[in-house]
Amino acid sequence: MSKICLLITTFPSAEEAQVFGKLVVGNHLAACIQIQAPCTSIYQWEGVLETTQEYPVHIKTASSNKEALKKFIREHHSYEVPEIVCIDVDDVDTTYAEWVVNQTNKENKK
Repeated sequence: MSKICLLITTFPSAEEAQVFGKLVVGNHLAACIQIQAPCTSIYQWEGVLETTQEYPVHIKTASSNKEALKKFIREHHSYEVPEIVCIDVDDVDTTYAEWVVNQTNKENKK
């Protein structure tokens, strides 16, 4: 079983992504988030072909926090159906994985 995972989601604005990032890192649900450059997303929504600009966000967390983080995203995201893609990371630098686990340890939460 992997120690850490990478969750990917998108936001409609950089500002919303930053607010979200500060919440999850500040609450030790994630060790780090990275807000990526905007991209163009093309998808079907309620029968209409949509083209929008979105900001992908990479979220690094301990595997033990994965379900809590997915729930947090569903409850706090502005999208009705937010993208939540989780990748278990099996090949990662040991020191980095330990840092992620330590940053998201429940004992660090205040």
